[in-house]
Amino acid sequence: MFCRRLKSPVFISALFIILSLSSSAFALDMASKRDCVICHVMWSNDFRTTNETMVEFQPGNVLMKDTQGVVSSEDICYSCHDGYVQDSRYIVWKYKRHKVFVKPSENVTIPPEMPLSSKGELYCGTCHSAHGKGAASHGDPTGRTSMYRERNVDSSLCEKCHSSEADYDRSNGHPLHKVTDMKFPQKLFWLGSKEAVDKNRVICQSCHMVHGARGDKLLIVENKNSELCLICHENKEQIINTKHDIRLTMPDEKNIKNQPLSESGPCGACHTPHNAAGEKMWAKPLREGNPATELCRTCHNDETGHEIAGTGEFSHPVNIEVSPGDKKRSELPLFADGGGPDPDGKVQCFTCHDVHTWDPESPDNRGGRDVEGDSMNSFLRVSNASSALCMECHSDKIQILASDHNLEATCLEEKNVRGANANASGPCGACHIPHNAESRLLWAKKLSGEKDFMSQLCTGCHNKNGAARDKLAGDYYHSADPVSGNPVVDTSLPLYDSEGNRTADGKVTCATCHDPHTWDPSEPRPVINHAYENQEGDSSNSFLRVSNVSSTLCIECHSDKKQVMLSDHNLEVTAPEEKNVQGLNASASGPCGACHIPHNAASDRLWAKKLSGDRDFVTEMCSSCHNKTGPAQAKIMKGNNHPVNVAPEKINIDSPLPLFDSDGKQTAGGKIVCATCHDPHTWDPEKPVVNFSYKNEEGDASNSFLRRANFPLSNLCESCHKEQVLVSGTEHDLNVTAPLEKNFLDQTVKESGQCGVCHLVHNSPEGLKLWARPYGPVYPGDNVINALCTSCHVSGGIAGDKRPFISNHPDNILISNILHSDRKAVNYMPIYDKEGKEIRVGDIACPSCHNVHQWKAGSGRTGPGQNTEGNSTNSFLRNISYNNICVECHGFDALSKFKYFHNENKRTEKISK
Repeated sequence: MFCRRLKSPVFISALFIILSLSSSAFALDMASKRDCVICHVMWSNDFRTTNETMVEFQPGNVLMKDTQGVVSSEDICYSCHDGYVQDSRYIVWKYKRHKVFVKPSENVTIPPEMPLSSKGELYCGTCHSAHGKGAASHGDPTGRTSMYRERNVDSSLCEKCHSSEADYDRSNGHPLHKVTDMKFPQKLFWLGSKEAVDKNRVICQSCHMVHGARGDKLLIVENKNSELCLICHENKEQIINTKHDIRLTMPDEKNIKNQPLSESGPCGACHTPHNAAGEKMWAKPLREGNPATELCRTCHNDETGHEIAGTGEFSHPVNIEVSPGDKKRSELPLFADGGGPDPDGKVQCFTCHDVHTWDPESPDNRGGRDVEGDSMNSFLRVSNASSALCMECHSDKIQILASDHNLEATCLEEKNVRGANANASGPCGACHIPHNAESRLLWAKKLSGEKDFMSQLCTGCHNKNGAARDKLAGDYYHSADPVSGNPVVDTSLPLYDSEGNRTADGKVTCATCHDPHTWDPSEPRPVINHAYENQEGDSSNSFLRVSNVSSTLCIECHSDKKQVMLSDHNLEVTAPEEKNVQGLNASASGPCGACHIPHNAASDRLWAKKLSGDRDFVTEMCSSCHNKTGPAQAKIMKGNNHPVNVAPEKINIDSPLPLFDSDGKQTAGGKIVCATCHDPHTWDPEKPVVNFSYKNEEGDASNSFLRRANFPLSNLCESCHKEQVLVSGTEHDLNVTAPLEKNFLDQTVKESGQCGVCHLVHNSPEGLKLWARPYGPVYPGDNVINALCTSCHVSGGIAGDKRPFISNHPDNILISNILHSDRKAVNYMPIYDKEGKEIRVGDIACPSCHNVHQWKAGSGRTGPGQNTEGNSTNSFLRNISYNNICVECHGFDALSKFKYFHNENKRTEKISK
């Protein structure tokens, strides 16, 4: 047959010669016949024969079903396209060509205008016809060449049958007819690629040749090593011999076309140009989700069974928004929900990773199969040396690079859980790793599990063996306390639950006050000339969220303490040279830091000064300054003072004032200490101070760091001494009877308060009852307790007109009050020794019969508010009945003795003094 075919061109040539010699009279007719019989030999009577022809004759018309004419046979085509003429025809049977004489695949759809053979098979005439719409001279720009049945503009004839591949969006195939900025390499056309009418558009014939293809699938070149892909996608060639060239890492892997790597090539392992699994022509099964991430998770998940790094339980979140500022600033790509690039999109795996390039700084560095990546490679889009990649989005954290927390500079030997130091991981990687982190927040260190989550992050370095072992919190540090339910706390600082979630009703943790990424909150830009020497901070920096100059940070939560700023207790103003245990004055530590420091405090309450340990805790705190050499040496307690560290059982109080145990903890069963009456943070308990002079101002009964004001009413004293404040409005209330009278401290009632006229809480020169006035005359053998009364009730005194000429009970008569010693009983009558101490057997004194704080016994009311003449039923008498201790000695005479005790004319025995 091959020899017969070789004769065919000679035969046709002879036919041309014979026809050309015919008479010119028949030129038009013969020319037409000549053109036809070039192929349709049997149409000419001259060539009809009963002999065997060179081409087997099969009667029938090609346009009729189940028939095939000779002219449509492959032999007829080959009679010309045998390579004898050096033009495009020579490649028809050379190399590889479109399948013929096979039934169409189920993957193609043959349109009616593209006929099959009588056997229902593809044949040359399916695509070609000398009479078709696409038949024209070679090179016709409208695509009418090669005697196509249909016009073939930009591979439109291919798309007639291969409609699925042409609908690339639906079949996840290689895009067609899309304008691209990529300029096609000239090499592509040298190899046989056809150029589209509009240049730089991909058509079927950009990659495929129907005749003369050198590669499988009618590709213009062999593609088993991705040679064809890399002609156009030359910038992806860097994937070869990297870990993503899975010929190295997973040699037995196959794609969804069941192609082994030896067939698919490195590109085809992940991409297939037709009928892919999803976006990006993905050649592996995909799970639901954004394709820009799920492509990576095809291999990088914890369920594949491959020895490939998965992302782990804790990995950088994807499908998240980026702040508008960082979107504008960063050059990293973001992606829409469909997986395509979108400048307004979200972060996905491809945002940080370029899967085709191992080393963004050095394309020739391919890494290799067993090379562990670091911050400079690992298929990153941008080298992360000095955390440059992280800063593309996290620009608000950039100040960490010029701080002590940049372990690349301050502790290069410290390693994260993956064994990388900050030089290999980048400064951010010392604490955070994007994949397979130890815990939430992408944490890169082991957690102890001993404290709340946020505190454990800090103690990853700030521990005895850690990178920050010189910066420990100490035994006494700010606790992680909940603030919910505390009406005083209304803070903008972040609070956290025990799992590290930020929540409005959470607890105070390290991260509440500290921003570990920002050394100086008032200067968020990087510090240019940082010493990198574990710089000692002060109240303005130290990784604080808010500068603590003037204790602004402390006030964020402790707003109820802010009045201390406008008081003598602000040592930044009143004692700027005073230093705490850390050697910082109030200017460096903030006013709060003069007494409290959040880390490495000297004791409980975050106390910032040394304590002696020889008294109760709260008293020692006060005496840290209020001592002979302290900054409050002008305000020390000397002489006689209100007792402290004592339980209040004797006065049976139900006080709103706090009581404390010996360790300084507030407790209902505690003792009276300085802080029971004093609030060291609030100068004026009633109204905030606006314009404070900062001159160690002398206080009065309305301020002086009192918990409750003691003027005009004795509210503070009343908190414990409820029965004694019944003196208010009586003649013993000097605010009523002698408002200008002064005590030892030269204070009027307004300055000292109602109680302070007679009793001094601090520095009384008299020990008895903390008396605030000079004693009255004390006669030999007289009871000193009476001197308290005669300090006013004496000739020339403020109560000189109320002095009894006979006042004393005869002395040296021992009287027992065992039956009248119950303070709660109505017949209570105390007796005293010569020193004024209450005893069970002793002498009757003025307070035995008189209760100086209550005008009328048993009334439970204050006085009338005016100077009133009393009688035997009031007049500050302790009891309104003689049926008391008098009866025990005087019997029936007790009534008379009681009624006329001070009347010299009616007493049977006069006592002259």
